[in-house]
Amino acid sequence: MLLLPIQKKIAIAIDLGGTAIKGALINEEGTILSQKSCPTEAEAGYEKVKQNILEMIESFREESQSKKYGEVKGIGLGVPGTIDSATPQIVTFAPNLHWKNVPIGSDLEKLTQLPLFMENDANLAACGEHWKGAGQGSTSLAVLTLGTGVGCGLILENQLYRGVKGGAGEVGHLVLIPDGPRCNCGLRGCLEALVGAPAIVAMAEKHLAIDKSDLLGQVEGSLEARHIFDAAREKDPMAQAIVQQVAGYLGWGIALLLNTLNLERILLGGGIAKAGEVLFNPLREAIKQRALPVAIESAIIEEATLGNKAGIMGAASQVFYRTKKVGDQ
Repeated sequence: MLLLPIQKKIAIAIDLGGTAIKGALINEEGTILSQKSCPTEAEAGYEKVKQNILEMIESFREESQSKKYGEVKGIGLGVPGTIDSATPQIVTFAPNLHWKNVPIGSDLEKLTQLPLFMENDANLAACGEHWKGAGQGSTSLAVLTLGTGVGCGLILENQLYRGVKGGAGEVGHLVLIPDGPRCNCGLRGCLEALVGAPAIVAMAEKHLAIDKSDLLGQVEGSLEARHIFDAAREKDPMAQAIVQQVAGYLGWGIALLLNTLNLERILLGGGIAKAGEVLFNPLREAIKQRALPVAIESAIIEEATLGNKAGIMGAASQVFYRTKKVGDQ
């Protein structure tokens, strides 16, 4: 008897960024079979970006067929923008792509004849960590992505929580200081305007204008957030004071989240989270000072583990979860 290999279900996962499109073929066990990337070319307009994504999808389909990986069940697409829950195939606003009310989901679904499931990229990072990352086994968690801004995805009772209009999880726009620095959203004193990478650098430059630092003053080229954390690790007093302040603001925002939702886990990803314990130690103390005992006593605060793969893993998870949910066996 000829024994044929058991073919697994396959997802095409696409993570659309402002500068690059990353994609992968992923099977139902979470194994990445193939990866590709290409420039987004957002400046060339919507049609060009759509064509770039389409070419990547078709390339993955051909590869899956030629290598007999299995049946492609659908496409998961992460976008850096807002998606209204009532119109889940339309990106209502994506400033980095210069998009407003763009039907990228429905367009790609028609062109590929495959089911397509689209989500905000921060939401997919949470889905990825919940499926195959540090959030496995937790029923409720938040994944905060700390970089230029502050993104957040929420998993509640093992379900992605989107909110009524798809706007849940905007923790970065919690206003902590009403007369604080101006945020890109137009408000003042948002968490993002206090702990995003540009805010950390601005804080350091303000200190350097009136005082000296043994390490920060020696940085060649443009000062970056990582330089501040590196200097704090080397016990530079100015850098330590800045990190303490950043941890205080971030801890305040996380405490509000914990007091509201009583989550099991808070996972931190993105470039700033790579600072490690020099950030996490003062952060945990700051959270304890502001969170209610019932909210903090069982909460785990740690670094996310999937790194830049979180988005594509989350995109794949949505394909498998949603196709199964509608009756696929």
